[in-house]
Order: sequence, then structure tokens, then C-alpha cells
Amino acid sequence: MVHVEGLAKRFKIYTSPWHRAGEWLTWGRRNLHTDFWALRDISFSVARGECFGIIGPNGSGKTTLLKVLSGVLEPSKGRFDLAASTVYSLLELGTGFHDDLTGRQNVNQSARLLGLPGGELRPEVVRQVRDFADLGEFFDRPLRFYSSGMRVRLGFALFAHLKPELLIVDEALSVGDIFFQQKCAARIDEMRAAGVSFLFVSHDMEAVRRLCRQALVLSHGRVSFLGPSEEAINRYHGLLAGQDPTGRARELEDRDADEQPGMSPAEVLRGNILRGESRHGPRGLELVAARLTDDHGRDTLSVGSRDVLHVDLLVLAHQPVALPSAGLVLYDRFGTMVFSVGTSLRRHRLPALQPGDALVVRLDLRVSVQPGLYTFTLGTAEPGVFQDFHEQVGPLEVTAGHEPELFHGLAELPVECRHGAVTHHWAEAGARVG
Repeated sequence: MVHVEGLAKRFKIYTSPWHRAGEWLTWGRRNLHTDFWALRDISFSVARGECFGIIGPNGSGKTTLLKVLSGVLEPSKGRFDLAASTVYSLLELGTGFHDDLTGRQNVNQSARLLGLPGGELRPEVVRQVRDFADLGEFFDRPLRFYSSGMRVRLGFALFAHLKPELLIVDEALSVGDIFFQQKCAARIDEMRAAGVSFLFVSHDMEAVRRLCRQALVLSHGRVSFLGPSEEAINRYHGLLAGQDPTGRARELEDRDADEQPGMSPAEVLRGNILRGESRHGPRGLELVAARLTDDHGRDTLSVGSRDVLHVDLLVLAHQPVALPSAGLVLYDRFGTMVFSVGTSLRRHRLPALQPGDALVVRLDLRVSVQPGLYTFTLGTAEPGVFQDFHEQVGPLEVTAGHEPELFHGLAELPVECRHGAVTHHWAEAGARVG
């Protein structure tokens, strides 16, 4: 559906409007600008019916790439081919809407501007758009009475019912409240099942994880990674950690480590559960082995709900690492991330390591989730780099445990129950007041 090869986009930066005029007057013989390459050497392909993720930090070139593929911008180098006969872009929801027209009129006007056959949408499609946007009587009122949330709901509802072959989406699932976002995600699933392809840009990594099988990571306009979305998300977080605008690394330098390892390296190796499959990272800080035990020190891949599981990780440095960290991610049987934690997130400073140094890191995890099957991702990192990640470790079976059921849903959140004093005969008093 989409094939991109060696794509690049250059912008000319002038320090003064007179410099631009000077270049024009000299027919380009004088170079009075500097080149800014927003994109360089971008290549990827998207199959029919696939939702392809494009992620990266702010300023990495994601929106520029979508504008090139949408025809808004011309590429400076390279080429791209779109096999779709109908391509719609959600680069800015609500673009082209007119404040003096009603929602219904704006929907039909947008259809004409997009060149739909017949000029206007069929009445049943307009009804679907109205019901999806959930605007009620406002659908037939001018847009100047709409809130910003109502505008974007109308914009997404329109594009979600046009049935293109390729839909280019930029942060569309960040619109509206959580209920509307869930409705958008369900609609995207329906469109994918019908064969619609997606180019999907988002900062919502859970949406990328859920919707996309493959993803592209951009950094400073270049391809940082292209592959499975799970690994792409890890690489994306690594880029964000490398920026570290909060100075977290400096905070960790000032914290004392708790020197109480759970096991010796030899003990972790004896109960190692890592298989070496689904593994990635440069391994400058290698995760050599992991061992899971219960409160009695017994090896286990089964734990009661709300019981404590001890996770011992053996890490080995192959290079100097000033601020090492280790952690885990827990997933349910649908691949939804339930919980993620690491030593750096918990503000626990590990000692600096030199090549050849080994360290055992213990994570004591109270498994306050519903009974079922779960998997782990276990890994090591340093600021800006995910070093060694082992995915799909397990499965871990969570059983009902020894306590009666104390909560419903996927996970337990801290809750305190309180009550006030009893008000006697309140119903009678209320009736008299009524």
C-alpha cells in the first residue's frame, strides 16, 4: 500500500527576508541560507490492511513525513508510492470547517472538498457521523457554538466513515475524553478488518502497542529503528531518557544504594529462567540471568494474587556504566501492559559498574492483579540506552491466593474505606421536608 525509498526533506533557513530576496535577484549564485534537513534517507513499506506506527520525540520529523506523504509538501530527495486510490489525512482535525456552518453542513462541504462522488455524503453516512460524534442537537447548530472537543469529535467522525484505502492519522486518538478515545480505537479496528491501511503517529505508546504490529522510530529526521512495535517503543523510551530534561540522572547520583542483594550470582544462575529468545539491545550492560522465587525461597512461576514475588536479576557490565538500572514490565494474556517499574523509577541508585563487574538486583513485587496468565519483559538500561531486554518471559500463573476476593478488575489500587455517623429516621425527615 505504501512504499517509501530514500525520502528526504530540506528547508532553507534565512536569517533575514533580504537574504531570500538576494538569492532570488542573483538567480541562486549567492548562497545566503543554511540548509535544515527535517528528514534524511527514510525508507519503509506498509502492507494493505496494516496499521504502521511512526513514533519519535518532538521535533524528530514525524509530522513533516506525513505532510510529504499526504502531498502537502514536496520531497527534496527520494520517492514514495501510494497504491491506494483514496487517501485521507487527519493532520489537523477540523481543518476547513467554517464557524458559520452547522455540523451537518460542514460534513457535506468537507465531502465536496475531498472530491467524493456526488458531492455530498449519503443520508445514512451523515447519520453515522452524527451518532459517532455524539453531538446531539448541536449537529445542526453553527460551529461557533462548539467547544474545541466537539470540533475534533466531528472531524474524526467524518474521516472514520469515509472508508478510504489509506488513512494518515496524526494524534487522532488524543482527542476527546476517554470514552470517545475508546470509541475511536474500536472504529480503527473495524476499518483495519475491512482492509484499510493506516499510517499512525502518536505519543500514546499504549495505542501504538495495541494497534500497530510494525513501527518506525525517528530521531532528528533519521530512522533510529524499524521493526516490531514492542521493540520500537523501547527504543523510543530510550531516546526520551537520553534527553532527560528533568535531571533525573543527577538526582540518582545523590541517593544512597541499599546494599542488600537477594542472592549471589551463582545462585541466580542456578535458577535462571531466561531462554535468550525475543531479546534485543547492544548488551553493554548484559542481563545474564533471572530467577523468580516465593517468600520461602522456592523457585516458582506461580504466585497467589496479592502475594510477593522475588525477582533476582544478574547483570554483567561489558563497558563502564555510571548509572545502571534494571526493571521489569508485566503484561496480561492480551499483551496489555499492566505494570512497569525499574530501579531508576523507584529512585534506587545502583552502584557504578566497570567492565567485568557483576551485580544482583532484587525486585520484590506484590502481585496485586487478578488470577490469570501473565508474561514479563526483563531488562537493563542506562540513561538514554536500553541495553538488554528479554521479552515474553514466563508465563507467570497468578492464582486466587489465600485471601478471599478483595477487588474486581485487572489490578488492585490502594483504597481506604470510611463512613460517617448514622443519621436516624432520615427517610422520614426527608419525606416531611419534601
